[in-house]
Amino acid sequence: MTHETLFTATEIQQRIQGLAQEIEENHRGETLDLVIVLKGAAFFGADLARTITNPCRLHFIRAKSYQGASSGALTLELAQDMNLSGKRVIVVEDMVDTGKTLKNLLPALAKEEPLSLELCALLQKREVEGVKVDYLGFSTPDLFLVGYGFDHSEAFRNLPHIAIFKP
Repeated sequence: MTHETLFTATEIQQRIQGLAQEIEENHRGETLDLVIVLKGAAFFGADLARTITNPCRLHFIRAKSYQGASSGALTLELAQDMNLSGKRVIVVEDMVDTGKTLKNLLPALAKEEPLSLELCALLQKREVEGVKVDYLGFSTPDLFLVGYGFDHSEAFRNLPHIAIFKP
């Protein structure tokens, strides 16, 4: 297996700095609730939270799809103590691809009645109808990627860069 670097660790960290500045400009002095979608956005969410100077509360959510099910059912595992009512919420996602996760997650979080609900994605392969990305790291071609949270059978998440996976 080989991989070719698409985004270097330096490029990723520089873009996270830019995203943090955009978020800070839009939310001067406000406390933010970051909802980090596991597992893929764990690295991105942690780095983003450390870079934003606003006070932040971190929440973690896991979206699970059942591959064998013909319906392609998706379940969301929300933390029991997550109270987003009246809060400034930013969902932190690794990638916008098919939009399936976000089309389920965003309405579920909106039911919590946050003051605002925005989406920050590190990568976007394609625009998805009904999913607005408020803060975007990079647009990317439709490739299989690993590193910086992206995996192949749970491997390669720990690479400091994002690479094109070539089995």
